[in-house]
Amino acid sequence: MADPISLTLMGIGTALGAVSSIGSAQSQAAQLQAQANAQNYNAQLYQQQAQQTMAQANEQANVQQRRAKAAMASQRASTAQSGLGFEGTGGDLINQSAISAELDRQNILYNGILNAQGLQSQAEQSTYAAQVAQSNITPTVAGGYLSAGGNILSGVAYGMDKYRGMTKASGGYFNPNALSVSTF
Repeated sequence: MADPISLTLMGIGTALGAVSSIGSAQSQAAQLQAQANAQNYNAQLYQQQAQQTMAQANEQANVQQRRAKAAMASQRASTAQSGLGFEGTGGDLINQSAISAELDRQNILYNGILNAQGLQSQAEQSTYAAQVAQSNITPTVAGGYLSAGGNILSGVAYGMDKYRGMTKASGGYFNPNALSVSTF
């Protein structure tokens, strides 16, 4: 049989279990929110890095173009001084230099685009991870409250079972004498 003290302690334990379930769920929800915030922050950083990468690639391409123009001007002057002329081999060399310089500029831009796209992809992954974490908050909190409710119902059912055992021992009716506490 269960005495009133045992039933009271059982009720306190049940209540503490319920509170613990709610607290645990709220702690998990806070962690999920922090994770979502961190992922959103990372996404912003990746987007900024992608923009900076493209700006750097554009600047490097412009530098390449200026250097190529200067080199080609020097090459034209050398060709003119040599007397080769701009037709035939002299012209072909200048044209090939121009094509190579443009390919170098295009490669710089292409690499910038690839790097920026990689960073943008990481930004999208971080945004998705933030959305997943955010979407898990509500179910986590709801699960904590459901767990708390389950703890309470289990405790009540267990307590009622013990209470029934006390009343059956006294012939089916509550007998306060059945709860007597012996003294020393």
